[in-house]
Amino acid sequence: MSDELTLLRIVAMKGGVSAETIAGCVGADATAVREALDGFTGRGLVKMTPMGYRITPSGRERCTELVTTERRSADQGAVAGVYGKFREHNRELKAVITDWQTRGADEPNDHSDAEYDRRVIERLLAVHQAVVPLVDQIAGLAPRLGHYRRRLDRAAEAVVAGDYSFVSRPLVDSYHTVWFELHEDLIGLAGLNRADEARSGHAG
Repeated sequence: MSDELTLLRIVAMKGGVSAETIAGCVGADATAVREALDGFTGRGLVKMTPMGYRITPSGRERCTELVTTERRSADQGAVAGVYGKFREHNRELKAVITDWQTRGADEPNDHSDAEYDRRVIERLLAVHQAVVPLVDQIAGLAPRLGHYRRRLDRAAEAVVAGDYSFVSRPLVDSYHTVWFELHEDLIGLAGLNRADEARSGHAG
């Protein structure tokens, strides 16, 4: 497993993470991922902790360097176009997740109303169907982002099968978790930053 930027970005976004978790994200062999991460450890880019692999300051600098190179090689006009479309879907997804977690005036959703939850899930799956072609376009502009289509599909399939932890639970590769990471990578590819996106109302 030799895609340095892909691995470093996942470690940076997930914090303490195992080689097995990363392998599941990118569809690679866990042994190969572990060997690559151990190589990064030797270079001071990541470190092993009791919670798993974590990025180091040198690793963050290396990520920035690699993202800059990737951005320069991408068609920025096309990137701006797909990111503008993604923002539209992002607004819809944020509303879905808010309604999944709360009801009414910030009342927590205790998930006792199966019909309410069913309607929210239908909206989530509608967002998924709408965004899939765009995710494929994104992968065409930056091939390393191709793993997001598989991960979003997998989360959506788990939700359809009745495992609602894959809607927004942070400790699994839930739909919201994967979406957040895709958004983070798109922000970098577009040469933006999350603080600016938050100020303009596009974070989340």
